[in-house]
Amino acid sequence: MANLKDSDTISRIAKMKRRSTNRHLDAFIYGEEIEKLYRKYEFLMQRIEELADGGDPEAMQILVQAEWDGYAELENQAEEEKTLDYSDIYGYLYNWWAAVDERKITSSDTWQVPSAAQWLTLREVADPESIGTPTFDNTSNDAGDRLKHCRVIRDQFGSEDLPCKISPDPRGIHFDPHPRWNEGGINIGNPDEKIANPTDDFNFSVIPTGSRSFDHYDNAIALGATCVFWTRSTWTTSLSQVALFSHTRTGFAVTGYETGESVRSNGYPLRLVRDASQEEQLLDDGASVNGYTGNDGKTYPAVKIGTQVWTAKNLEETQFRNGDDILEVRLDNENWPTGASPASARSPILYVYDDPALFVVRANGFVEKNYTIDWGDGTIEENQTDTTKTHEYPSAGQYTIQINGAFNPNFKDVPIQYREHILELKNWGTYKFKELYESFRYCRNMVVTAQDVPDLSEIHLSDPQFALSQTFRDCDSIGAIPRIGEWDVSNLFQIQATFMDSGFTGDISDWDIRGLSPDGNRLAHLLDNTNLSIEMYDKLLNAWGDLVESNNGPARVTLGAVGLVYSSTGEVGRNKLVNDFEWTINGDSLPM
Repeated sequence: MANLKDSDTISRIAKMKRRSTNRHLDAFIYGEEIEKLYRKYEFLMQRIEELADGGDPEAMQILVQAEWDGYAELENQAEEEKTLDYSDIYGYLYNWWAAVDERKITSSDTWQVPSAAQWLTLREVADPESIGTPTFDNTSNDAGDRLKHCRVIRDQFGSEDLPCKISPDPRGIHFDPHPRWNEGGINIGNPDEKIANPTDDFNFSVIPTGSRSFDHYDNAIALGATCVFWTRSTWTTSLSQVALFSHTRTGFAVTGYETGESVRSNGYPLRLVRDASQEEQLLDDGASVNGYTGNDGKTYPAVKIGTQVWTAKNLEETQFRNGDDILEVRLDNENWPTGASPASARSPILYVYDDPALFVVRANGFVEKNYTIDWGDGTIEENQTDTTKTHEYPSAGQYTIQINGAFNPNFKDVPIQYREHILELKNWGTYKFKELYESFRYCRNMVVTAQDVPDLSEIHLSDPQFALSQTFRDCDSIGAIPRIGEWDVSNLFQIQATFMDSGFTGDISDWDIRGLSPDGNRLAHLLDNTNLSIEMYDKLLNAWGDLVESNNGPARVTLGAVGLVYSSTGEVGRNKLVNDFEWTINGDSLPM
């Protein structure tokens, strides 16, 4: 078993704790609190020291826990009661066509689905410092926090109650109380940097609805983490602009393509806006004014902010102005409209509590799929082409799933009870991956013990911009990944946010980054808020400094290293990158 008292383990666990608690937490954790963390991660610390054994060496092997805490609270209830509908709290999710349908989702022309410009006006009133900043900037302003509902779920390990914060339900984060934001992150190594701290100064009360994915996924994704509002403004002929709020960001962005969130078939919430009257403009910002009555007869509260009046609650409309119903799609995925110009549709925000012996795997829907899956209980399914596969085990417990063939994992978009019960990646297998974009994001309990190296020789063929982006982002327990220095990334022109906000401690100093394109954010957020030690970061800076110097490039690359610390040893390599090749390295520091 791992030595849970060694300084590296204590540092890693303490950082996990600090990332999910408030900004005033002391730098060290003592006594009972650290013992709680030892117990929670004891299994994972043990597993990371063990070699993967047995199984098919050509298959991807994943150890999972086919059960989840909290199901016992529901197991005696009727099946329909295990599907929780949060629409009364969070409103409906609409595709973009419902927002702009000529039959009008508003009950009068006085009220409108806001344009991108109206959202930007709101941002500038909420935080005047945002004036003149890029529309997609959600970090340098506080407008998001000032507009977000201030209920925040406390971290799962326990901490002091804070104003406007609540304790989690012990059954799991998707139970009541709702609505509530997930706790925002803290920037370890730079405690003075702003962290998300919702205050709802204007009674606008943005709540984290999550979204319905355009590619037919059943449940609301990222409930508690994000809220993306449609605007009526277009970005391109096929994309539209959105207003994006996140539990980890103090500001909010008004953007389109850059976020990857603007596919018009996605399901997002809606707010409405109108001009404030002269009398209303004399009121304080955040003051309550006459509400809005919708097509269904529902009344929504409204607040005055600047020269605008906004609804302070997400729409729950089921009809257009002419009385036509807005198509409701619940879990019947085949009826959710997609395509170039699909029908207008709405979706309730549902969370389905499946049987504890179920497990779900998910492939990337945009690249090839043809695989055989061995569920580890004697069940083998061949020639599978489905994006999502669900399996019911004979009993709850730990199982090793083996997948052969064309399977590019995408576990980010599976429900939390499955994603957080992925314990170990035991083998990469021999498949030539086409894309690992966000493959294991939010798999917070997963460690990698695989002693083989993933075949990345064709990873650039699908979409090289995203090939290895955000692969292990938000993987709190990831630690060091065996043989990661041997990964062949030489054919990638950018590698963004691969380890961002994770517990990564590994050595990538041997990565061949000569294929990076110059002049851009090629390594943006790559190592932001990771657990890389000073020694490991020094090693990386010097190795990459020497490599870039010997290759005479790439130049003018941006590297994300928020929270990392280097010493005078690493300063040598860093100076080569910054001074000789004009790199921008964001967020790291040299101790005084």
